[in-house]
Formats: sequence, C-alpha cells, structure tokens
Amino acid sequence: MRTNEAPIIHLGDYQAPGWLIDHVALDFRLEPEKTRVISRLDMRPNAQAQTPGGPIVLDGIGLELISISITGREL
Repeated sequence: MRTNEAPIIHLGDYQAPGWLIDHVALDFRLEPEKTRVISRLDMRPNAQAQTPGGPIVLDGIGLELISISITGREL
C-alpha cells in the first residue's frame, strides 16, 4: 500500500483561486554547490473567486527564501 497518495478532491469541493497569474519569469543561476532561482509573478485578484485577492501562500518546503517584494516594496 502506498502512503504518499495525493488526497482526492471532488469537483464540488473546488474553489476558484483568489489570484490569477498573468505572467511568470524565471531566472536560473546554476552553480556547482547550489542553484538560485529568481522568479517574478505578475498577479491580479480573481473576481470570480469566493475571496478575491485573499492570502498568498508560497509553498517552498526545503527552500531558502532570500527576499520577497510586492510592487517593488520589500516585505
């Protein structure tokens, strides 16, 4: 029996995302000991969502966040 099966999500449980991503730019800097990825996401609130523009959750398990900014303002 597999223990890493993805949970089942039924269509009735689906919710539209609070944000839509219009553009993604990725810059990979490959080095022998590490890789740095610089990403830029152009996002906008989804008017069709139950909570338009709700919280943004970044799923970066095992990654080191160096910096984050919104419209040029570092958080």
